[in-house]
Amino acid sequence: MDKYPILIFVRGLPGSGKSSISLELSKFVNGKIIDPDMLEAKLPKSLRSERLRKFRACVRKTKGYLKEGKNVIWCQPFRKPQNIELLVNMLERKSSNTFLMDISIPLEVSWIRSKGNFHNERETFDDFVSKYSSIANSCTIPVLKLNGEDKIASNVDKILAFIRYNISNE
Repeated sequence: MDKYPILIFVRGLPGSGKSSISLELSKFVNGKIIDPDMLEAKLPKSLRSERLRKFRACVRKTKGYLKEGKNVIWCQPFRKPQNIELLVNMLERKSSNTFLMDISIPLEVSWIRSKGNFHNERETFDDFVSKYSSIANSCTIPVLKLNGEDKIASNVDKILAFIRYNISNE
């Protein structure tokens, strides 16, 4: 698509289609997928240390791929949008060729789709969702809002058109 590698963040509630959309999108942008949930899990000393270990591994992989000129799709709920901005700075990225796909889905659909995979108890799910923030208009990277109930191919088409438009208008 462009001579500079593309970094795409895909966020949404559990069951919103982040992984499915990212996998399909990777075929079109020849992108490497970064997904903390897919890293080999070790027995954590604490949940916080396990999350930090996975995050650091993802940052290392992303930096390496970008340095090699490879496109990256980072797939994660990102409960707080400002964490994406911090990550962009940590990766020493300018906002060009960096995009955010924000997938929305009704809470009940999210619960039904994710039950058993990530959340076995409704209380755990509700606690996670209560800390989930919506994207504010202050995001400095281009944001495309998607519907997680739409077909995957339709969402991928929207993403590709969005990226092409934003790259051609730089």
